[in-house]
Amino acid sequence: MIGSFVCDEECSDVFTLQDMISTKMAEALASRLSGEERKLLAKRYTASPEAYQYYLKGRYFWGQRTENGLKKGIDYFRQAIDQDPNYALAFAGLADCYALLNAYSGAQLKEAFPRAEAAAEQALALDDNLAEAHTTRAYVEYYYKWNWAEAEREFQRALALNPNYATAHHWYAEYLMYMGRYEESAAKFDRAQKLDPLSPIVTVQQGLPYYYSRQYDRAEEEFRQAQKLEPRFTPLVYMLAMCYEEEGKFEDAIALFQAAMAGYQPSPRMTASLARIYATSGRRSEARRLLKEALAHADGRRLAPYYNEYLEISCSAPAGE
Repeated sequence: MIGSFVCDEECSDVFTLQDMISTKMAEALASRLSGEERKLLAKRYTASPEAYQYYLKGRYFWGQRTENGLKKGIDYFRQAIDQDPNYALAFAGLADCYALLNAYSGAQLKEAFPRAEAAAEQALALDDNLAEAHTTRAYVEYYYKWNWAEAEREFQRALALNPNYATAHHWYAEYLMYMGRYEESAAKFDRAQKLDPLSPIVTVQQGLPYYYSRQYDRAEEEFRQAQKLEPRFTPLVYMLAMCYEEEGKFEDAIALFQAAMAGYQPSPRMTASLARIYATSGRRSEARRLLKEALAHADGRRLAPYYNEYLEISCSAPAGE
């Protein structure tokens, strides 16, 4: 059994250990693995232990889904590439960090996504069968270029190359959700979560297909389950607060933001999001105060015009507070 495997032989380095585990896994799963899956299990993407360690650190920080984490991820992936300029996986990791910079740091789309695309193309130039890079290319096609058909082709290519790559299922699930294909999206999110059950972002986003299909009770149930894993995980705060807002549970949404913001300087986006909740609930003077605070702390970073426009509409009535 895989679970009972113990490395009692002398492991000279991380790759020796990796090979031994892969061999044991392949032996245990031999009857269920295809030939391509056996190749993936045994494949090494770099001969440099240092590059591999930098890559693992890059993925760890990428998984945090914060501005600081993404910037650290970029630094580690670049160090991996410095150690091994032919390390295709490191280029794919770099592409993934750039692909998320707009969402988590306020970077301009036109700055972040061309860098993501360039890094993904470099990864594919080194290894055209790399599912990770095809997944990032698909993400760029739908999120930045709005090229829906090409995005779906790339997602399907990635999954054909590696059916067990959780991020391919995860980002394809997002794509399907935005296409209004909610049942397919929920199934893909479920598959991603089974493949990577400890990923906070995958666990949190289980509720999104239900939120966007206006099944708010079910969405809240999914988000609250995710809350048990990462109660202060920033994407969870936004998603659960959005759900509360749609349900008219404004005080719950406000309390959620306040708990997440306690003890540190919140991002301008989080402050502006709380301002939006105040405006929606009719607390206009607090909404105006928080929006001014968000703008004051933006420090040149992008804050979506949506917040100003939304609050202008919501606060257009004479303030009586």
